[in-house]
Amino acid sequence: ERKAAHVPAARITDADRDRVRALVAEEAAAVVATGHLAAIRAQVQWLETALVRAVSMLARAPRVDGVEPNDFEVRIGVPDRSGTPAALASAPIELGDGRTLYLGGIIDRVDEGPRARAVVEYKTASTGSIRRMAHVDALFENHFQLLLYLRILEHHRPTQPQHALHGYLISLRDGTTSSDVAEVPDLRARVLDDERDDGLAAGVARVVLPILEGTLPPDAGDRCDTC
Repeated sequence: ERKAAHVPAARITDADRDRVRALVAEEAAAVVATGHLAAIRAQVQWLETALVRAVSMLARAPRVDGVEPNDFEVRIGVPDRSGTPAALASAPIELGDGRTLYLGGIIDRVDEGPRARAVVEYKTASTGSIRRMAHVDALFENHFQLLLYLRILEHHRPTQPQHALHGYLISLRDGTTSSDVAEVPDLRARVLDDERDDGLAAGVARVVLPILEGTLPPDAGDRCDTC
């Protein structure tokens, strides 16, 4: 709503906070309540408090300067709940052994600016958890989400080579952010160049190839039915 009205993201008012509360109430009322109603009300109250806090704190101290929210829930290769295909197809990544992996996802938010782009993901996890996930030592090793989102977005909406790429996680629970993936040296090249030994493709191949070859069985998880 604020984007449509061309309101700068940093200007959060009491009216905006009231609107967040109203949106939470509106969504909660639309849900068919099952289970323990008191517990559900407590969860809705927690969500309202967390969202208001997150919106207020992030407006005061945006993680990346020079960009503004531009797009939300960007579907790449993932149909919506009605089964309608995504407007953007899955994007290829070359694994280096002659195999091509096609990847997609739903990017929570994309911020754009004249010299930079940022992908933003919202989490209900704690500050400590998101900062461990997006720590520079975890990137390209066991956390790939932000890097992959930058990659597949660049496939469909390429930026200029001098454009800086950013990405971070937001804890809705605490109203805090992780570190920015832009702290990784030579990030753009490592994300986009599949021939680099220290690049994204090499990291994905290290994780995925043993599963594809049957030497490492995949762990069954809650998302397996939609993977």
